[in-house]
Amino acid sequence: MTASLRLGCALAACLFAARTVPAQTVDPSGHWEGALKIKDAQMPLSIELARNSLGAIGGTVSIPNQDVKDIGLWNFAIDGQAITFQIILSAAGDNAFSGTIAADGQSMAGTLVHDSYSIPFELSRTGASRIEPPIVGTAVTKAVEGSWNGSVDRNGKVSRVAMTIANRPEGTATGRLVSLDRGNAEFVLSAIAQQDAAVTFEVGSVGGSFRGTISADHSELVGMWKENGLSFPLTFKRAQ
Repeated sequence: MTASLRLGCALAACLFAARTVPAQTVDPSGHWEGALKIKDAQMPLSIELARNSLGAIGGTVSIPNQDVKDIGLWNFAIDGQAITFQIILSAAGDNAFSGTIAADGQSMAGTLVHDSYSIPFELSRTGASRIEPPIVGTAVTKAVEGSWNGSVDRNGKVSRVAMTIANRPEGTATGRLVSLDRGNAEFVLSAIAQQDAAVTFEVGSVGGSFRGTISADHSELVGMWKENGLSFPLTFKRAQ
């Protein structure tokens, strides 16, 4: 093999290796601040991103000028420096973010698609996520503890959910809600409380709350889910 042929083979191998090396995925966890660019104006925007107990990314968004505060985010997809996610808005539909995180992980730029409009945004990571810990709930009875399956009927659009509630040794209750039709997005329950047959809890990251009643045989938890000022029927059945 001639020297020039060996050199050509070496260069080809290097180029092939460069094409096949996967992009390094950037962890987006943190507090992000920036703005949406609407014509000549800028609308302040802040996003909190953090990993949940399953290791999946979750978070909230706040847009003060639109009275949007700590609304949940879901449907995350991260590929190298590319990231997409959506805002959970039961009444207005979903609003999709699509952006690119800089190689140093300190800035993000892209577009928010809302009602067919593409709105540019720019964000800077300014520190750790500021997602507040959930409000601790009081202990519940064995009738409420355990795993539950349910569905929310939003005017004909049914969303399946799974819920788990458990008591802690110190006398408080903890729980989580998983949206089965939204990529198994996980939400922490807060302010869990039980008064006889009445059961309540909140999901702060989506501005939601539940008020319901446990059945006499403890097999169903029937009530209403309230979110963004709207109420929808929600019935949980004990998981088998």
